[in-house]
Amino acid sequence: MPSYEGALNEIQLAGLVAYLESLSAPPVAPASGTAVDPVCHMKVAIIDATPRVQRGGATYYFCSSVCRARFSDHPDRYRPDAPR
Repeated sequence: MPSYEGALNEIQLAGLVAYLESLSAPPVAPASGTAVDPVCHMKVAIIDATPRVQRGGATYYFCSSVCRARFSDHPDRYRPDAPR
């Protein structure tokens, strides 16, 4: 991650923090369960917006569209018995 040292002075930083603290949290959709992303092994909440792929009668859930694309490009690489 790049350094942002010197990009903001103390007053600007305090204003930014105050603004962020004033924001309300977005509504959270209730999850219908959890799954483990087969690409990165991250635990993900299953909601309507969760990226997914159906393959061979199974549904695979992903933490991001990047992991979904990696899986879609090489699905056999992410089988549980595939060599790592």
